[in-house]
Amino acid sequence: MNTVDPAKARHDRIERLRGDRRLLAGAILASAVTLVCGFFAGHGFGDLVEQFRTMAIDSVFDDRGDGAPPYGPLWGTFGLLGCLASGNLAAAAMRRYQGRSSGPAFPVVAAIAASTLGLWCSSRDWLPPIAVGTAVDPVFHEDEKWGLRAWFLYYADWWAPAFLSALTMLALWYAVQVSRRHAETARTRE
Repeated sequence: MNTVDPAKARHDRIERLRGDRRLLAGAILASAVTLVCGFFAGHGFGDLVEQFRTMAIDSVFDDRGDGAPPYGPLWGTFGLLGCLASGNLAAAAMRRYQGRSSGPAFPVVAAIAASTLGLWCSSRDWLPPIAVGTAVDPVFHEDEKWGLRAWFLYYADWWAPAFLSALTMLALWYAVQVSRRHAETARTRE
């Protein structure tokens, strides 16, 4: 029969790991991996948006972008999965390093900021339309005027990074609020 109190054993384990430099190094490394994976996720998402944008503003017979294989969205998927895994690892390592009950929300902010940068870099390489305002059909020469969707996606190289920048600022504000709330709770508890 085990006579050790489970709550006391958990408390002792948390206190033993608090301030361990290996956890800090692991959190820093996982945060760096989160940034890289977030960039790949944003770049892959940008490549996916470019595919939809090209379908909306150009004719289906436009073959300018068919030379390169569409690996961007695949790398973006791997980046998203890696971002989730490394962000959770960074938060868990920081939680154990600080001895807190919950991890910080800053890996989420770093991932969204890196995704914003990746999307912005991707949007600089998007193909321009053959003609602004008209979906040019190079085969059958039946050109069509753009609708609302085409105009909306034509300006995606501006509004998509701006939207993710605003989302980054909102996530940063939320992370600061959560951090302040946890600090206030810790002060009240002590």
